[in-house]
Amino acid sequence: LAEEQLASYHKLIETSSQFIAIKSSNHFYLGNIRTPGKVLVEGNSADRWFYEALNAEKDYSLNVNYDNLLNKVMVWINVLVRDKDGNAIAVAGSGIDLSGFLEKLLQHDEKGVSTVIINSLGQIQAHPDRSIVEHNGRAKQDSDKIKIYDLLKNPKDHDLIKQAIASLNDNTQPVQLRLNYHDKKSIVAIGHIPHIDWYNMVIVDEDSLIGVKDFVPLGMVFLVSLILMLISILLIFSKMITLPLSRLSQGAKTVASGSYDTALPEDSCNEIGHLSKSFNLMTTEIKQYTNNLEQLVEDRTYELKLSNQQLNETQTRLIDSIEYAKLIQHSFLPSERELAKCFSDYFVINKPLEIVGGDFYYFRENAEAYYIA
Repeated sequence: LAEEQLASYHKLIETSSQFIAIKSSNHFYLGNIRTPGKVLVEGNSADRWFYEALNAEKDYSLNVNYDNLLNKVMVWINVLVRDKDGNAIAVAGSGIDLSGFLEKLLQHDEKGVSTVIINSLGQIQAHPDRSIVEHNGRAKQDSDKIKIYDLLKNPKDHDLIKQAIASLNDNTQPVQLRLNYHDKKSIVAIGHIPHIDWYNMVIVDEDSLIGVKDFVPLGMVFLVSLILMLISILLIFSKMITLPLSRLSQGAKTVASGSYDTALPEDSCNEIGHLSKSFNLMTTEIKQYTNNLEQLVEDRTYELKLSNQQLNETQTRLIDSIEYAKLIQHSFLPSERELAKCFSDYFVINKPLEIVGGDFYYFRENAEAYYIA
């Protein structure tokens, strides 16, 4: 059934990837469920997500990262697979490729304008320099990943970004800073994407602002336009990714609680819309499997009861046959009346091991003597 569910993802979302990771064997299956892609190692930082998902005991989680194996930026839906006792036995899910979307987000026609996406630790998730993203994707330890602070020489600029990140946790409005980026004075606007805990940085080189000192009105208009562009990008990103992911998150939570009648809106033709269709198909198949499983258990229980009944009947017939054999055996033995007739004092010890014994005694009387054997 797991293979059928993962195959439905591939059928509906050609650009998506599906996986299942088994707790007992640590095997990670990507795409082809019959052939493991690799063996997960608990001490490997790249495999840390799997063991954190098992230990956290959360029924589902959303994870956005650069996947080194696929060479793509992926958003993953991780769902715990449990046995009938409720114990976590695997993590299964599917992901969609965000690389194309992020590349469009990073592209700017304006000279001196660049976009960088970081996480709460300052680690770079998307950058115009592809080598930085690939380096972080291949890094084994968090300490080996390139951070935004590595591109800023002034420690004061580090503190400004850290303060901005801390303030954005409670404030949805973008924060504007002035700092030195690549040894150039720059204006930076930072916005928070809360559902995936990323921070979008739009960096503008002050030297690229034409005559900012001599043409203050023009510079202000240009600056306001950049801020509006940042807000527009954040709104578009929220509409395209954050809100649909929020619905997916709520739907996964509802399914995890045991309600398989949940249906997500399929109102878009992009990858999120295809993922919603696949999610609806998955919930339908889970519901059908649950209903069929109850019938299979009932049928198997009936077969066991029938087999037990037949076994009891066979045992009863066998015991009846043995009891009848016992009666036949006793008919060959001398009766107490015959023995009392010939002896004034006697006793008989006859204790067979089972219902029918293999030993018996013989007694006959004639005119001259008694014969006992």
